[in-house]
Amino acid sequence: MPPISSQLNSFSPLAQSAFLSNLGLNDRNGNGVIDKDAGEGYEQFTAKYGNADIGFFANGITQGAHNNKLEENEIVNHYYLNIRFKDIFTTETNAVENDLAAEIRRSGIQLVWLDDEQGTVMNAVSRILGAGWQEKNVSADEAERMFQRVMESLRVNGLTGDPSRTGYYQLPEFVRRKAGYCFEAAQFGFWFFSQLEINSVA
Repeated sequence: MPPISSQLNSFSPLAQSAFLSNLGLNDRNGNGVIDKDAGEGYEQFTAKYGNADIGFFANGITQGAHNNKLEENEIVNHYYLNIRFKDIFTTETNAVENDLAAEIRRSGIQLVWLDDEQGTVMNAVSRILGAGWQEKNVSADEAERMFQRVMESLRVNGLTGDPSRTGYYQLPEFVRRKAGYCFEAAQFGFWFFSQLEINSVA
């Protein structure tokens, strides 16, 4: 196993397998960022997808803005805000989503925004909205109405207490057990709107 210092200064396996490889990026020097003028794809990425070197807001400050480096959080955020589901980036979206799901399942990462391989979540929603609901081209307003219908039909109970003691449910458990905290409801919303190729709603 590589030393902790090298792991801290490198991209996560999820970023490597899903984002970097499908968006034309390569951390050649292994320093955990995509450097400008280093042949790592910074310029090509920016030209094709827009400027992602805008930093990341955390702990009250914006970190890493306009520093000629693409950090992992910048790349991932830029993907979800500016690339995912755009008509001109269908190839990239399909590749990233497929590789992301495969890596999550391979690594045993918690299914917080992904259905299980048995389709527990999809089957539950399809029983309410009908088969093929996710293939419809709907407005954001209609998608919200559909989501509300699903939530009402699932009769999910809100949990109280301390999730650090009880733990969070994975997405399939949230649907199967019909209970969860606001975190699980938000993750379920992310999954639901993603099926309709909508990145976010109010």
